[in-house]
Amino acid sequence: MASGSMNLYLDTPIAESAAFHLNLEGIGGNWDVANHVGLSPLNADSGSLQSTEGVDVLQIREAKVEARFLDDKLLTYIGKIDPTVYFDKNKVANDEETQFLAYGLAHNQALTDVFGRSYVPGIGVQYSCDDCIEGLTLGAGAFSRDNSGDHIADNLVAILEADYMTDILGNDGNYRIYVYSAGLEGTPDDSMPADYNVYDDDMTLGFGVSADQKISERITLFSRF
Repeated sequence: MASGSMNLYLDTPIAESAAFHLNLEGIGGNWDVANHVGLSPLNADSGSLQSTEGVDVLQIREAKVEARFLDDKLLTYIGKIDPTVYFDKNKVANDEETQFLAYGLAHNQALTDVFGRSYVPGIGVQYSCDDCIEGLTLGAGAFSRDNSGDHIADNLVAILEADYMTDILGNDGNYRIYVYSAGLEGTPDDSMPADYNVYDDDMTLGFGVSADQKISERITLFSRF
């Protein structure tokens, strides 16, 4: 069994303080993820993106616009987004392509499962609070759990995060805490027509922490919960 992947990145400015980011991915092979999983896939960058006809396809992972304001203190973004770029980050365990292949080490599954481990429509902001508390950044975002666009406003996820960067131990450390609320897809409303898919108003709440602390030039400790 084997699997291979390719990514194509495009970053281009579209205004003085705004840029467009595009990320295309192609994955092919016969790696059977279903037979090689525990609590998380051993390789988060495996599988196949072939169509049902066996044709290799490219997936649009991200297509977003980022803009900065207030002397670069305020970052805004909108488009099809990987939420883990902005939330639950980690300096040494945040990328299944360049760091840990195993999904359970690259991301917090409790959070990414809310998004279906997918890239989803969303909008958000990050603000650097260095003027008030040095090293503190606050972030907020809203994302759809429906990547198809059929019910883009249903089952939204709202998330807030506080990031604190410090060198209190003599080396760089990053500590993050976040809370989120997500709509859960419920049972269609039987009182409505069959083609009118209305979901229950169930909600799920969660929180998480992510930390990385550099100990030496070669050692960085990290954790998630």
